[in-house]
Amino acid sequence: MGFLIAVAMGAEPGSAAALMAAQEAQQRSDDRQIGQLLEALLRGPFQKSAPGWMLTAAVAEGLHRDESDYLARTSVELAALALGQ
Repeated sequence: MGFLIAVAMGAEPGSAAALMAAQEAQQRSDDRQIGQLLEALLRGPFQKSAPGWMLTAAVAEGLHRDESDYLARTSVELAALALGQ
């Protein structure tokens, strides 16, 4: 998953790399690091425009995680990032 996160962070909007990372994010919705991938996509190639499924997944992931103060803070930030789209 670390590779996908790196690809997403460096991808240009509409590029094959951005689309590949987004497709993987959609297919790996149960992965523990999905929040990091969604955040990389929303801060990178999908910053100006993101598909509905990505926003929904980011909000759900952000609201779902509350295991520690650190995760809760970053998860709320992920939900806020998606809602800001």
